[in-house]
Amino acid sequence: MANVHGEIPEPRIVGARQERTGVAVLTVAIPMVLRLEASGLKYPVPTSYPTIPGYGFAGAQGKEAEGGCWEWELTYEGEGPLQKGGAANDNEDQTVYALDTSDAEVPFTSHPDLIRIWKKGYGYLEDNRLIFPAKLPKGAEVDAEAYGDGKKNPFYGLESFLSIGAVWTKTYSATTLPADLFTNIGCIVATIPQPKHFKIPKIGKGRNWMKRGPGIRIRGSVAELTERYLLSGRGGHNKDVYREETQ
Repeated sequence: MANVHGEIPEPRIVGARQERTGVAVLTVAIPMVLRLEASGLKYPVPTSYPTIPGYGFAGAQGKEAEGGCWEWELTYEGEGPLQKGGAANDNEDQTVYALDTSDAEVPFTSHPDLIRIWKKGYGYLEDNRLIFPAKLPKGAEVDAEAYGDGKKNPFYGLESFLSIGAVWTKTYSATTLPADLFTNIGCIVATIPQPKHFKIPKIGKGRNWMKRGPGIRIRGSVAELTERYLLSGRGGHNKDVYREETQ
């Protein structure tokens, strides 16, 4: 193999590792000699890279070595020697589960107890908006001991509240894409995939899960897949807006 900087020695594999999801990462070294040309020293950069069956090129990095030589390290990704899941993804040891919680300020009009708050007299409707006055109106059905008629309204000035949610993910690699990968996306699901050795505690009354779109990353001859499930805030995902899963 040759390029503008002369003959390139035969590349050799100098490192290998396998990630938890079964993807293998190979490091291939190509040593090259620095050449002196009329315009000065030229960095020896390979103009091509070797092909490794079953692996895809993922990057390269060069660094100066002793004696004016440079060492280029090329990275390849593909199916690991210990990769077992395949299309069925039946290798639990090479599956990564994770939970990331989140919070967001959402309009108070989406509060799950909004109707109860309104009926107890904390606010009144005006132009299709729920207004919370600074003082509780007379006759409000609230705790008189704590507030009483004419006392400060605890909801006064509120326009939003903090909604807590979470995203549950399942990440694994496969040699082919599962046929049901896109099934029930955007639907409310009764259960989520869980590790065999750990079970997620019950999420509590009034919450549910929705299946989101998957993440797909092609790495050589394998696909790294991430299934995502969104935990609702209080009140759950609206079943009149999002349909429930189909079997």
